[in-house]
Amino acid sequence: MKNFTPYDSETWKEHERWEQKVAEGEIPVVDSIVTWIDIIGFGDKLSSCSWDLKVAASRGLFAALNSVYMVGARPNVCLLNGNADTTERSLVLNDGIAKALDIPDYQRVDPIAFLYFSRDILLTHHICVRVATKSGFPGIRAVVAVGQRAQYSPEFLKGMAYYTNKPANPQIQKLLKLSVTNNPAPFQMNTGFSLAYTVERLGAKAGLKTNGIYFLESAVDFIMKLFTFYFTVTKCEDGEVQEILIGNADKPYIKFRFLKHPEMTKVLGRQVCIFQCLGYTAYEAMENEVVDVDLSKLCS
Repeated sequence: MKNFTPYDSETWKEHERWEQKVAEGEIPVVDSIVTWIDIIGFGDKLSSCSWDLKVAASRGLFAALNSVYMVGARPNVCLLNGNADTTERSLVLNDGIAKALDIPDYQRVDPIAFLYFSRDILLTHHICVRVATKSGFPGIRAVVAVGQRAQYSPEFLKGMAYYTNKPANPQIQKLLKLSVTNNPAPFQMNTGFSLAYTVERLGAKAGLKTNGIYFLESAVDFIMKLFTFYFTVTKCEDGEVQEILIGNADKPYIKFRFLKHPEMTKVLGRQVCIFQCLGYTAYEAMENEVVDVDLSKLCS
C-alpha cells in the first residue's frame, strides 16, 4: 500500500494551486474598506492584573471584552449585487477588531446598501463607545482606511498538510482534519488594514482622541467617488470642517461632517491626511425621519 504523504492531501493540492497562481502573476487585487477598532485602557487593566488571565477573568475583564465585541465585531452587511461573499468580515485580535469589505467592482455596488453600510460604520462606533464605557473602559478609537488586498495563499491549511502516513491514533486522525493554519482572505496583504492599524497606534501623537472615529483621506475620496456613480454628491467646506451631502435638495439621503486635521501625518513612509468624523444627519429617505448624530461629543 502506498504511504500517505502530505502531497496526496487536498489541502496540499490547494496550496500548490495558489503557488501556481502566484508564479503566473494571477493574483486578484481588489479595493478594500477597512475599519480598525481599538479598546482603550485594556492594557492598563491587564497590567493591574499582573498579566494573569485568571485574575483578569475574576475581575470581569473578559465579560467586558465580550460585551464590546458583540457590538463592534458584528459585520455591517453590504451585499454587492446579492453576493454573500461581499459582506464585511471581522477579525478579533486581543483588544482590537479589524473589519474589511471588498469592493471588487464599482458598477456592481447596490447604492442603497452601501448608503446603509456607510452609516452603520458610524452607528456601530456610536453604540460601541457607549458599551465600552459602560463596561469600564475609557472607550474606543477607530480608524477607517481604504487600500488594496490580494489573496496569495489558501485561507486554511489542515494538519494533513504537515503529516506523513495515516496514523492509527484517533487523536492524530482528528489533527489531520483540523485547520491548524489560518490566513483569512480579507486580511491577506491588505494595505488598508496596515494603514488603519498603524495610524490608530499613533494615538495622541497624531491628534487622535479617545472615542473618536477617523477616516484617512483615501477613504473619504473613495466613498465620494463610489457614491458619484449613483447619486448627486455635494461637498461644502468651512475652514477645516467639511460636509458631504449624498443626494440632492429634493431627496437628500445622508450628510457626513468631517474635521480635517491641519497637518499631514507620516505613516509607513507616506504622508496621509486624517479626517475626524464629527457626525452625520440621515434624512427621511433613509430613516423615515431626520436623525442627527453628533459623534464629537463622545471624544475626550
